[in-house]
Amino acid sequence: MRVRGGTALAVTGLLTVTGLVLSHSGPDDDVVNLLSGLPRDGVVATDEHGPQRSGPWLVTSGTLLTRDGNLWSGVPDAGPPAPTRGRTGSAVLRAVSLRRDFQDVHVHLRQRNATLSTSARTPARAWDGVHVFLRYRDQNHLYSVDLQRRDGTLTIKRKSVGYETLAQGHPPAAASSSWHTYDISVTDTPLGTRISLVMDGRLVLQAVDHDRAALRGPGRVGLRGDNADFTVGAFRIDPR
Repeated sequence: MRVRGGTALAVTGLLTVTGLVLSHSGPDDDVVNLLSGLPRDGVVATDEHGPQRSGPWLVTSGTLLTRDGNLWSGVPDAGPPAPTRGRTGSAVLRAVSLRRDFQDVHVHLRQRNATLSTSARTPARAWDGVHVFLRYRDQNHLYSVDLQRRDGTLTIKRKSVGYETLAQGHPPAAASSSWHTYDISVTDTPLGTRISLVMDGRLVLQAVDHDRAALRGPGRVGLRGDNADFTVGAFRIDPR
């Protein structure tokens, strides 16, 4: 495990934490569903003519779509985005919530990564895959939790101009094209900002960011895709 700028909490083996981490602390009315109100099939938003808002989303790169009621990256290509012409630009997909008041939250996702690819714009890189943003202030100030990567690792990172890896590990099983569930928590504590990642009911990664650059306070949540054709069947946020 490689750590810079924070403290990785020891995860001895793989702990089953379904009863603890997967439960939410507030009433159901507080839970924000980022799939709510979207079309069953179609384009949610695209940056064809600049960042575009739609429903609860702001898309700053690529195209965010729905298919069969799920969020979908579309087939990634180099772009530029033009969905009516069959181009997504989703080899570099960036989509964040319109709401920017998410501070201490539990994020629940159900996600499937179909394939990884390359394009003339985006050659193969170790970090290609699917990632979740937390405490997103702008493109240079955010936390990123990598769910699936080309190199088979999981990471928790802070971006403050450049990326700093806070914790790194491996999933309980090799990444596949099947559905996986992810539960991510971020909380401010006296020791720093604590982030944990649970995959398929097992705690796989934790970190406490105690650096002066730690991102305390509220921000957006979001999705990042790099050369990834992926689907999200659930994306719920429970403020703690």
